[in-house]
Amino acid sequence: MASRNPKTPLPFELRLSFDEVPKSSWSIGPTEKFLHLENRLFAMGHVRLMLGISTLHGIIPISGDLPLDRVVPLPLKEAEYLVLWDYRPSTFAEFQFTHEYIELMVHNYVRPPLPPSLPCTLPLFSALRVLVVERVNPSFLAGHTFHKLEKCRVVKSPDSFLPSPSLFTETEMPVCTRVDIDDPYLLATFKLPQIREVALDFSHPECSMIWEKHIAVNANLSGLNLLYMKKWPLNGDLIPILRSLASLETLIFSSRLGVVPFKAFLPIGVYGTSGLKQTSGEGQKSRLLCPRLQCLRVEGQNPLVKPKLIRILRDIVTLRAECGSPLKHFTFWPQPGRQLELIGRNGDITMENVVQLEEAEEFKMDISLSLE
Repeated sequence: MASRNPKTPLPFELRLSFDEVPKSSWSIGPTEKFLHLENRLFAMGHVRLMLGISTLHGIIPISGDLPLDRVVPLPLKEAEYLVLWDYRPSTFAEFQFTHEYIELMVHNYVRPPLPPSLPCTLPLFSALRVLVVERVNPSFLAGHTFHKLEKCRVVKSPDSFLPSPSLFTETEMPVCTRVDIDDPYLLATFKLPQIREVALDFSHPECSMIWEKHIAVNANLSGLNLLYMKKWPLNGDLIPILRSLASLETLIFSSRLGVVPFKAFLPIGVYGTSGLKQTSGEGQKSRLLCPRLQCLRVEGQNPLVKPKLIRILRDIVTLRAECGSPLKHFTFWPQPGRQLELIGRNGDITMENVVQLEEAEEFKMDISLSLE
C-alpha cells in the first residue's frame, strides 16, 4: 500500500472501517505539508467530517461522513485538526469519552439521551490545534477548555439559537491567536487571552454593544493587530469597537450594503468627531482611535462615485499623518480585479486605480494546519 505509480493520477488512499457500526468508514491520506482541510472537505462533496494529525513526514487527513442519529466511534482519541460541516438545519453534535474511546453523536432538532460519559476531560479537545465548525450548532463547545487550540472558525446553522453571554457557559482557549466567527454572542463566551486576529460578522444589530460590554471584557484585545469586519451594517456604531483596539495594525471592512463611518478615523475634534477623552499632557497620537493602524482596506465600495466622501478620505490620510499615524496603505476594492490605492509611495494622498492581472479575491481568514 505504501508504493505508488507516479504515472497514476489517483491519489494514494487507505480506508478504515468499523464492522460493528454499519456504513462507518474513514479515508486516510495522503500526507501534506500544508493542509487546508476545508478545501479538501468541500471538494470531496459528501464528506462532512475530517480529522488531521501531524507526523515527521507531513499531515495526515482522515475523513468520513457525518452520521445522523447514531453514535460513531472516532478513529483517534487525539487529533490536531477537526472539521465538522453539515448542510442540514438544526444539526447538533455531541462528543463523549467512554472506555478509552471518543464517540460522536449527530442529531437534528431533538437531543436524544446519550449513554453516560466518564467524568473526564475530552482528550480530543485538549489536543486540537485547529477547529472548524460549519453549519453545526456549536453548543458542544460550551464549558470546555481547548488547551492547545491556535485557530478556530465557527459558522453556525442559520436557525441555531444561542443564549446571551450571561446565560452561556464560557469556553476557554488560552493559546488561541486567530478566530473567524459569525455570531458576536458566541465570541463573547470565548476566553481569549492571546488573541491576535479576529474575523467577525457585524450584521447583528447589537454587535457594537456586544463588543463593548462582553467581547472586550472576555478577550484580551490589547494585543489584537488584525480585525476583519464582515457585513458592516447600515447604521453601525464604529467608535465603541475602535476604542478598545489601541494595538490594531490592520482593519478590513467588507461592506456592500452598509456605510463605513470614516469620520471615526479622523483626529478628535475634526468634523465634530469624538471617541476618546484626552487629558492634558497627552501627545497628538492620543487624538486618534487605533493610533498604530497601518493598513485600512474597504471591500465592496467605490469612493469615486461618492464625491462628498473624497474630502473625508483625504483628511484621514493627511491629518493622521500629522498626528504621527503610521498609516501606509488605504485601499478600496470595489469589485474583483480592481483596486484603488489612496496613499502613494511618498505617503501623499493619491487616487491610483490599479487593475489586477488576476482576479483579486476578498479577504478570508486563513485557518489551516501547517507542519512548520
